[in-house]
This record gives sequence, structure tokens and C-alpha cells, in this order.
Amino acid sequence: MLMKIIENIKKIFLGGGQHKTKGFRYNGLLWGAVVSAIAFLMIAGGFFAGLDNYFNAMVFQLGYQTPEVRPQLVVVKKDQATSELLGKNPDRKEFASLFSFLGGSQVVERQQKVRGQKFDLLRVDFGYFPDTKDLGVKTSFDEWSGFIDDSAASAASDISAFNQNTFRSKSRQVRDSFKSATDSSGFNLLLKIESQLWPPKGQNAFKVLAGGSKPLILPTLLVDWTSKDVFAEVFSDRKEVDEESAGSTPENYQSPVELLNRWQNFLIGLGSADFFLKISPFPKKGVALSLAFTMTTPGVPNEYLVEPASIVAFDFVLQGASKSKRDDDALEAAIASSNAQIILAGHTKLEEEHKIDDVSALITRAAGDNSPTNLPESRLEIRTRQILPLERFVKGNARVAMIDVSAGNKSYITEVPLFIVDDREKRLVPAFSLLTAMLALDQNLESGIPEYSQAMETELQRIYPLVVEKKFKGPLQIRDLSIPVNAQGRMVIDFLGSTLRGRFNKPAIDSVSLFECLERKTLEKYYAQFPQHRRLNPELAHNRTTAYGNNKGRKIMMVGPFELSDFDYFPTPLSMETPFTIQRDPIMGVEIHANAVLNILDRRYIKHPDWWQTILALFLSSILLGFCLDILSPVVGAFLTLAFMAGAFWQAYTSYHVARQILNFSSLLFAYPSIWGLSTLTSYLRQRARARSTKEMFSRFVAADVVQYMLDNPELVKPGGEKVELTIFFSDVAGFTSISEALTPEELVILLNEYLGAMTDLLFEYGGTLDKFIGDAVMAFWNFPKKQEDHAVRACLCAIAMQRKINELQIGWAERGLPRVAARAGINTAGVVVGYMGSHKAQMNFTCMGDGVNLASRLEGANKEYGTLLMVSDATYQRAKHVVTGRFLDFLAVKGKKEPVKVFELVCEKGNELAGWFELSEMYDRAIQLHLERKWD
Repeated sequence: MLMKIIENIKKIFLGGGQHKTKGFRYNGLLWGAVVSAIAFLMIAGGFFAGLDNYFNAMVFQLGYQTPEVRPQLVVVKKDQATSELLGKNPDRKEFASLFSFLGGSQVVERQQKVRGQKFDLLRVDFGYFPDTKDLGVKTSFDEWSGFIDDSAASAASDISAFNQNTFRSKSRQVRDSFKSATDSSGFNLLLKIESQLWPPKGQNAFKVLAGGSKPLILPTLLVDWTSKDVFAEVFSDRKEVDEESAGSTPENYQSPVELLNRWQNFLIGLGSADFFLKISPFPKKGVALSLAFTMTTPGVPNEYLVEPASIVAFDFVLQGASKSKRDDDALEAAIASSNAQIILAGHTKLEEEHKIDDVSALITRAAGDNSPTNLPESRLEIRTRQILPLERFVKGNARVAMIDVSAGNKSYITEVPLFIVDDREKRLVPAFSLLTAMLALDQNLESGIPEYSQAMETELQRIYPLVVEKKFKGPLQIRDLSIPVNAQGRMVIDFLGSTLRGRFNKPAIDSVSLFECLERKTLEKYYAQFPQHRRLNPELAHNRTTAYGNNKGRKIMMVGPFELSDFDYFPTPLSMETPFTIQRDPIMGVEIHANAVLNILDRRYIKHPDWWQTILALFLSSILLGFCLDILSPVVGAFLTLAFMAGAFWQAYTSYHVARQILNFSSLLFAYPSIWGLSTLTSYLRQRARARSTKEMFSRFVAADVVQYMLDNPELVKPGGEKVELTIFFSDVAGFTSISEALTPEELVILLNEYLGAMTDLLFEYGGTLDKFIGDAVMAFWNFPKKQEDHAVRACLCAIAMQRKINELQIGWAERGLPRVAARAGINTAGVVVGYMGSHKAQMNFTCMGDGVNLASRLEGANKEYGTLLMVSDATYQRAKHVVTGRFLDFLAVKGKKEPVKVFELVCEKGNELAGWFELSEMYDRAIQLHLERKWD
């Protein structure tokens, strides 16, 4: 089986079928199927979990909208500022004060008293006014023109120079100018208009509505709010306004709290004021008719009631008794007397338990038999245990919920469980966020019946058997709510934001520090202990929790740790490091619960990823991409692959932000480039295999070096050549005609193939280039295309080796009844033209041409006349005589040449001469010399 798989893979890469060069036609399609199958196995093994988290966070962050603060929920932070102001971490004594404050009502005295008044905003008098100096209509709005021209314009270039002293001097100049010219503002002969809507002196509508006589709008903004000390007092979390700066305030200075109260009074007075038109005939001397636009205000009550919080969700586990029984008693009383719904936190702890299977073995061992065969068998079980608050605290409106956000670890958080299985009590315990949301929905019902919380309990009872039997699939159905959860009861959180400013420079969830939610007596005690911390002053500390119109009344107050030392922070999609990160800081546990609560209240749900949807998209798109890659070039295929990846990202984006369902698409981003890479690699290897096969095939007709030369220099494959010094070799079978007549065609082919095959192998062994076979003849040359300095030596040694090989073949041929074969060869070294010869359109042959080639051919034929087998020219012999042994034959007269050619017989390699060779050689040389001297006797 394994060999079959290997063979199939080999066929994919190197080509298959009957012809290895044909290859596999649809390798992209095949790789699409293979990669999608591999990706499916990786999905099942959870290999893409980390990548899915990263890419889903990127999709979430890219579509994240500017958050809107939800006024119905406030997070109470046990932060570092609280610990520093109190000089310690808050404990149960402070928690008791917090429950009393949040769970009780407070009657708050209004700082600015506003009595009911009657005030003319605009009055028009018709009569006779002889004392007027200016004609035309003027109003008291013109009083501002001198101030703006003389004062504000000079401060526009440098607002920091417009300080308290400048304001006092300019306002004093304006006031004095109007005192000295009272008759010039708004009189003419028949008409008199007076406006008290917004004059800079005396009373105006804004002062009347706000109460008191201090200015409210323009002077306050320019003087009070440009003071850095005021900013430090209002906005700083840690710095206090020093006493020196507090003592150097202008006469119109108003503290931030006083200013906010006056604005509060102004808005309340404006909403309760009545406006009417009053017509009075002859109201006074000289006035025939008076029209007055009048405002009456009923006044603002000196006190107002701050209601208790709707829900106090306490993200601390009140486990075990404290060292101070008095503190526990105070906390118990504060919880029991709270008018708000109290949610106390519990959490789940994993435990290992060894369970004994064979009880009889344990009894036997206890009786004294300690043999190993009687040891009881046990197994390890992982069970959960609920860590709950003390029962004494669960009183009155208090209930318990679980604060688990993950399976016992602080991993990356994208979802929160809505219920926890209690194995001991055989029930489902609601999660912190679910119970908080249900109680908040009950508060909004006019019936006063806790319908949602009751429906939640009913639903948890209904699905408990399904959860235990692992048959629960979701959703969680509570009245008109259908909350999408998975089989473990986890809801995906669509994070709205946190209490930090983040990328959009404003928080998505309102928050206050824990010290701002302590009772007045507690704050006064700490303020007396730490008078340098002005923020402990109850007037300042309660500004955001008891202010009229913006207080803790009827709100969800979620209390939790916010110090890093509490280790209650988690990485989430908000803080995942991507190019679109929303905030760098991790999210605290109570903020995760707050986001989950808001998701349920707003019905803002995200469905869990559908794995079958991912697998279907993976398979179909991979097959489609593979098919397209089969018909496209690799470069175009690369752009198509990038387009597929971008499409996967866009599909995930629209799925999250439009369809409201997560699409895990990291497997797609893995599959697409893998398919392209494997498909391109397969095509490359297949082309390499085809080129290799083609080269091998052509090497049977043309020398391998020539084929490689053609591949390396395709631009030279055209008719023409270059002049190179070569050693040319011609060989031929002696008496081939007689041999062919004595053999059948089949036997002749066998004999000739064996002969030519052996000669060609030797030719390649000695670096020769095979030019062609001419029947039984062989033509070859040396020194091209590879440069060989010893080309003449190689040719001579190859010719000697061929004769030796023929002698070896004779033995086998004789045993098979084949005739004796002898071969003659001629070798010459000369400068010839080598290259492509023939027609560019029809056929070309790589060969060499020239007089030196003809000479080599003539030498091969001359062997017959001299009775020799190997004849070489003097040019070849002189280059190889230090390696081979030869004897002079004659001056050969060759047709076409004027001068005779000196030729030699190639005998053997030096050192391989026969016995007596040198004596015979000397005798032969003397005889040749006598012959040349024509001394025939």
C-alpha cells in the first residue's frame, strides 16, 4: 500500500501513464483536493486555533465602530487610585460601606438654591421720549460690543494671556462705561427697547435660571476653565490642587462643583419655566403701550432624592470569614438591608480525585494482606468544585452567580459561559453576566414580576439533562430572548469596548472609582485622616454618583478589581496586537462581564463559527482554485491566489459584521498559497522531468554534450558555425558487405547494435562527441563543445581501447556463431568548422566540415592498402606520441591535396608494446629509410 502511494506521488511530480514525459494534466485540481483534505485534518486537530483568533480579532477591529456610552451600566473600579487615597486595599469594611451607599437612597442638598422669579426678557415701550440723544433702535446686546472689541479681540492671539487679572480689568472698564452713559443704550424719540436676555451687567436670563448673581457662560468659560488648577482638580486622577493656587482665585471664581451645579440648575429651570407675552396700556408716565416677553420660574427644590442602584454585581468572592467579626457583621447587614438586587460572585475550581474501583481489594488490604496482587485499582477523575461566598452574606436581595470566563485558565477570551454545571447539586448555576442581565430586564417590566429571572431558572432546569448527556446544542431560550450558545453554554462576546479611552479617545463603558461609592461617613473619616487628598471630600467624591440627573439611581453597578496586582485581566479581541488594535491594555474581568451584559440587553449577538460552513468553503474554493491554476501561468495564478485570499477575508468580514456569525477562515489562507505553491512546484518538476527525458532521448541521436550545448545556447541554434581545432575520428567495419550477406537482417541488427553500443560507450568515456552513425561507420570528434587540451591523446587512447574491446567481443560472437568482425579507424587533427548545418526551416545537423574531416575519412580507408587498423596523421601523432606508440607508414598522397601527408600506424599505449618490438621497430625504421632513399637492393 505504501509503495503504491509513493508511486502515485512520483507520477504526480514526474509524470505518469505509459509515457513518463506526458505528466499529470490536472495537478492543480488534485492538489486542491489533497490540501483541502489536509486542512480539514488540521482543523479537526485544532492547529488553526491561534490563527483563527488572530484573524477574527483583525476582522472585528477593522469593523469596530466608535462606541456609545451605555448610561444604564456603570463599572465601579477597585483601582490604584482608590488604594492610594484610602492608604490600603479596600476590605470588607469598605465593601459594607459600598453596599450601603449603592443599595440605599440619599437625600442630597442642592448647592445652588434657585427661588421662583418673574423676569422680563424683552420689553418694547411706545410713547414719547424727548431726552433721547441717539436716533435708531438699540438693545442691551450692544453692551457686549465694546467688551468684545476692546477685550476679547486682544486675547484671541494668546488665550493664555487672558487670565483672571485681565478679565477683572476689562469687565471693570465695561461696567464704568455703562454707568457714565446709561441714557445712550436703547432710546429714540418714539420707541424704547430694553433686553435683559444676556447683558453683561446686572441680571440676565442665564443668571436667573441658574440662581445667584455670578456670570454663567462667557466669563466663566474664559476665566475659570482656562485655569490649569481647575483642570487638575476636575480631571486629574492623582494630582491635587495645591493651597497656594487655590488662594489666588479671581472674584468671579467658581469651583467646578459649583459651576456644574449652576448649569444643572439652569437646565432644570429652563425646563420648568413659563413664557408669555404681557400687554400693558399706559403702564407709566410717558408710555402709551408696553409689550413685555416675560419668563416665570417656579424655582428648584433645595434637595433631591438619589434612588438606590438597580443592581449591584459584586465581582469579588466573599469566601471565608475575615479577621474582624465586626466587619463581617457590618457587611452582612449592608447586604441584607440593600434595596438593590445584589449579585455575589462564585467561581469554579478544578480538582483531581482518585476513585477506587475495587472496594473489596481495599478491604482485603486493610485486613493485612499486603501482596501486590491485592492492591485496589483506582482511576483519576477531574471534577469541579464551586467556590461560593459565605452563606451569611446571601441574604435579602442577594443571589449568587459564577464569574468564570474560561475553563480555569487566563487564556485568550472571546466568549463567556452563561451557566456552570454544579455536579454536586445536580443543577446549572447561572453565570454572572446572565443573571445580571435577567435582573436588569426584570427592572424594566411594569408588572414588577421577575419574569425573566424566573424564565431563566426554568430554562436552566430544562436543559440540565441535555447538558449532562452532551445533547444540548443551543440556543438558550428565555422568554423572548434567544441567546446563541454552543454545547458548553458559551456565548460569543461582541466587545463594545472598555472603561479606557482606547483608539477612539473615549470609553465605551462609564466607570467610577470605588472610593466614589463609599458612604459619606466613611469618606469623612478618611478625609480627616488624609486631608491632603481633596478628592476624598464627599462633595467632590460623590459628584459623579449623586449628581442630579447623573447618579447611580436605578443603574447596574458592576464592582470589580482593576489593579494589575489582582491578576484579573485577559487578552481579548480589543487588545490583540494587529494593524488595527483598538487598545493596548488588557481587559479586566468585570469589563468582560459588562460587555456580555450589554450584549444580552441590546440583543447584540454573534453566532459561533459553523465548522461545516468553513469546510464546505474550503473544499469548493480549493477545487476551483486548483482548476484555475491548471489553465493559468504561475504568475497569473499567484495574483489569482491573492484574490482568493482577499475574498476569504472579505467574506469573513461581512459574515461577522453583517450576518453576525464568525467565519474561521485561517484554513483558507493556509490552503490557497499551499495549492499554488504545490501546483507550481509540481509543474516545475514535471517540466524538469520532461526536459530531462527529452535530453536523454535526443542524446541517443546526438551527443549528450551537444544537447546540453543546445540547451545552454539556444540563440546559437541556427545554420552556421565556428572554426575550431578538432581531432576527428572515423571508423568502419572491415568487410561489412560480406558480413551482412552472411547474416539474416535480425542477426545483423543485433551484431551491429552490440558493436556500435560498445564503441559509443568508449567514445563517451574518453570525452568524445558523437557526430553520427553512417551505417556501420562512426564519426566523432574531440575538443567541442567542451574544451579539451589533450584532445589528440584522448582520440588515440579511445581508438586503442576500441580495438581492445572488439577483441573481447569476438569471443562472444564466435560462441554464438557470428562472423569475425574487424574495424579500421582514421584520426586527424586540424582546424575545421563546427556548428549547425542544414535548413533553418526543415532540418539541421550538428557536425563539423572541412579538409581536415576529409583527411580523417581518407586515412580510415587507406588502412586497407597498408594492412593496418589504426592510421593517424602526423598532426595527431605529434600531439600524442608521448602517450602512445606508433610507427611511420608513408607519405600518403591524398586526393585534393598537393603535398603528401605523413601518416603513422597507431600501435598501442606506451608501455604495452609486444616483446621484441623495439628491435623490430629499429629494423623497420632502417628499411623505411632505404625505401625512401630508393635503395631497392
